[in-house]
Amino acid sequence: MMTFENGVLGFRTEGFGVDPWNLSIEVNGEILHVSDARVHVEQSSPLVIRYTFTDPQIVWRIEVAGRDAEPVIDSTLINNGDRSVKLGKAWLMDSSSVRLGSREDDIVVLPWPVWGMTHVYRLSDPELPGLSKVKTQFFNRTRGQAVQIGFLTFQRANTHIEYQVDATRGLAAIKVSCDFAGWELAAHSETSTETLGIKVGPDPYRQLEAWADEAGRRSHAKIWDQPPIG
Repeated sequence: MMTFENGVLGFRTEGFGVDPWNLSIEVNGEILHVSDARVHVEQSSPLVIRYTFTDPQIVWRIEVAGRDAEPVIDSTLINNGDRSVKLGKAWLMDSSSVRLGSREDDIVVLPWPVWGMTHVYRLSDPELPGLSKVKTQFFNRTRGQAVQIGFLTFQRANTHIEYQVDATRGLAAIKVSCDFAGWELAAHSETSTETLGIKVGPDPYRQLEAWADEAGRRSHAKIWDQPPIG
């Protein structure tokens, strides 16, 4: 389940955890960390947090909804200043304190490749790319536990999921970002980031199907009753 203690987000469940769960945003070439912002909790259920920066005058509003094992993170960037700002990457998850099973567990990874074919890798495989677009699926075959980290929207900003593996700790770090690539947010206006979803459960196939259903619904994907041919 998601936690929020002393101004810091976290996610804790048996067999998987991200704690602390840091966030940061690149504005005008400078990275702003929420640990340096003024924190205000608008409401506790669903959890809504406002991080206010003074220079530049940016407010980052984070909303955490969904069920305990399936949180969904929506966020909005608000420019309260009198000048437009250039937005770069928004890191919706950045943690070097990640726990996924134990080092002895048999864990496989299904990334969404930036290029090339889709493959399933062992977490210990030296060929594991460490970078995925849109989503990444982990499955601990020893414990029968699947963990999905993925964007439910990905139409406006380039999305990346980076992960690092340590020889002694296994999965050690995760950085999840969407990149506005210098797009300018006008003064006294706001924009949403892409939406991030986490799923923890026993069935990786059902998680993949649920992701496709939800991503399709949010993007208004056209589904043909019968495939067009000819």
